[in-house]
Amino acid sequence: MEGLHVAIEGAVSAGLYRGIKVGDASLHLTHLFYADDVIFLGEWNRNNIVHIIDILHCFHLVSGLQINLHKSNLPGLGVPANTVDEYAQLTGCQAGKFPFVYLGLPVGANMSRNIKWKTVIDRFTSKLSSWKEDPLNPMENDLGHKESGGLDIGSLEAFNKALILKWIWRFYNDNQALWVDVVKSIYGEEGGLGWTTGFRSRSKEAHDLTFPVKQARCTIDHHILPIGSTSTLWNRFVPRKVNIFFWRCRLNRLPTRVNLDRKGLDVPSILYSICASQLEYSDHIFFLCPTSHLIWKSICKWCDSDFLTFSNVADMITWVDNAPISRTKTLLFQVIVMTTCWVIWKFKNASLFDLKRPRRDVLIDSIVDLSFSFFIHRNRKISSSWSAWLQNPLLAICL
Repeated sequence: MEGLHVAIEGAVSAGLYRGIKVGDASLHLTHLFYADDVIFLGEWNRNNIVHIIDILHCFHLVSGLQINLHKSNLPGLGVPANTVDEYAQLTGCQAGKFPFVYLGLPVGANMSRNIKWKTVIDRFTSKLSSWKEDPLNPMENDLGHKESGGLDIGSLEAFNKALILKWIWRFYNDNQALWVDVVKSIYGEEGGLGWTTGFRSRSKEAHDLTFPVKQARCTIDHHILPIGSTSTLWNRFVPRKVNIFFWRCRLNRLPTRVNLDRKGLDVPSILYSICASQLEYSDHIFFLCPTSHLIWKSICKWCDSDFLTFSNVADMITWVDNAPISRTKTLLFQVIVMTTCWVIWKFKNASLFDLKRPRRDVLIDSIVDLSFSFFIHRNRKISSSWSAWLQNPLLAICL
């Protein structure tokens, strides 16, 4: 494409092709490149169009790259439709018209009108409508930082504003960019951004730096998103899906039968299928059910820890965090707790949906094996033998 650029510049210098004037007429545009696409901008006359076709033909002979004219469009702004059809037949292009869609966005439309954005909005809506509704519907608390009880997702509003700020920053720092020349030619040296005088002075002082979009987004989110009272427990030694699962469990956001019934879904029963004696809510599934009670008793014995009865996740996490052990062993204990809840949840689902009923007698083995895999494979600085892990995981790790 660089060769085509040189050919067009040569044609302009020789007076064979004339582009369009932008803004105060000090800027002329002849063509725009994006990857393998090119848009020619020029005065509407026969010579201009014929010379563009000649340039493309010469470029094909020299480089071997050929433009597919049958897939190209020739629109004319303020030109009668019959004239556009005539020149389209002359060039072998398809007759185009304004506005047209390029890279998913309408070109030549009055974008200050809301209706002109309908195509873009409909595209986003169609993507979002494919998401399945579940108990983890995004809410403001979920979008916030982990320190505020969220998942560090961030809001689209903050992301959009951060990207706008980046473009403003680039406007004041990237003076060689063509789009900057276009904006200045139309709106003046300030680009119609008189309110950003302070931002401009700071940008000029930091012209050698890059604009930190992530930092700007986090700063904006900090001001617009609610701040929770409890931070999110996020353990780097377990997979992301387990961390999110445990976050949902802690907030009672899992699709238990009780929660599904509260959302108006038709469930055959709200009793817990494993014991069929109590309602299926998170605290009963993970702590109060006789099966879970025996599992925790075995886990505490494996870790050589006193067995305590917990009624909810929050009490369990508080006990683990306050245990008189090192930070590394606390993280390890968290891995075991999160893995245990994960295995119990998988066992509950398998009992309902799998054709082959899962075995209860291998649940402890699954927890031991899976927690070892999670912890060891995600930390190269810590090692442990499998035999030592089987004896006591808190004593097996070597820093």
